[in-house]
Amino acid sequence: MVGFPGRAIEVEPNDQHMADTIRSFAQDRSPSAITEEIEHADGPAFRTIYQSVAAKESCVACHNKLQRLGAVWQKNDIMGASVLDSSLSGAKNKLYQQAGFA
Repeated sequence: MVGFPGRAIEVEPNDQHMADTIRSFAQDRSPSAITEEIEHADGPAFRTIYQSVAAKESCVACHNKLQRLGAVWQKNDIMGASVLDSSLSGAKNKLYQQAGFA
């Protein structure tokens, strides 16, 4: 789980685009998962990001206890996101070979 930029307990977003996407979830109160192609250090990848919402009072209470400094979490806040990066290098090469381009 990647935390909200600047408010993460353990894992901060590892690039600016990821941070901006997580911030955008807080602006759009009914966001859906986002899947897009990105340039990763190891080559092209698909990235899927799905928001993590403080859906229960117990989530809010626990996070506020762990994060005593700074802003206080409230129910239904976007607390971060699940992020999955999947390399496309092998998949693209295979597609190119099957299409006769490689």
